[in-house]
Amino acid sequence: MKDFDFSYDKVNDDLFMYYPKSRSKGSVEIGNIILDYNAKKEIVAIQLLNASRLIKDMLVDEKIDMKLFLASLTACKVNIKTDNSLTTIRFYLTTASKEIMPVLSMPILMRSSPALACA
Repeated sequence: MKDFDFSYDKVNDDLFMYYPKSRSKGSVEIGNIILDYNAKKEIVAIQLLNASRLIKDMLVDEKIDMKLFLASLTACKVNIKTDNSLTTIRFYLTTASKEIMPVLSMPILMRSSPALACA
């Protein structure tokens, strides 16, 4: 698990999380999710567009104002695991009073993406 830096744009509902010690060499957009990869094809940044709705969908039972929660973030950790053909990303999003742990699962890119060809 790595500490990620983050920024949340409440107007556009855009959450950007990035590993500060790595550089992006390419990105892939999958719906409202943009993944940035380094030269080793490891995920180093994640951008969630329409973040409050996307995260709320990952947390079925949570009854919180997600935009307010995201605007109050104090810490962000990300755990990325790859197993067989699946990548699982667990977010640990923390405010002064609460922590939520949404999980995102997606297939591994099996072929080299044109966006990663430069990596």
